[in-house]
Amino acid sequence: MAEYGNFSGNWVSFGEDVNKELYIVDIGGDIYKIKGGEIASTEDFSIKNVLSVLPNPASQDVIFSLKNDMLQTIQLFDVRGSLVYSEENISSSEKTISIENLNTGIYFAKVISDKGQSAVKKLIVQ
Repeated sequence: MAEYGNFSGNWVSFGEDVNKELYIVDIGGDIYKIKGGEIASTEDFSIKNVLSVLPNPASQDVIFSLKNDMLQTIQLFDVRGSLVYSEENISSSEKTISIENLNTGIYFAKVISDKGQSAVKKLIVQ
């Protein structure tokens, strides 16, 4: 018998990553990881919920802040997928970057933590 933890969704698919970790997808598109025989939400191992990008929309500076971990890498991509900014080896929980030289529009910020977790957030430049 499997322990379902707090999972109350309807399974529609499952898969395995390169580390042989098992995941399931519910009908709403949420992804869950099987940990020790128990189903855990992706929120349990994602930095997306502890990463803030402020202000957003922005026009001059943007502050990236990460709770309970350190920022390692910040990359900004335009809507075509071109890398327009990159900074590595940050090793701080907060980093301010200047976006004055970026054109007005939508960008995607990929942030990687010291623990190797990553998240992508939308950034609007005014």
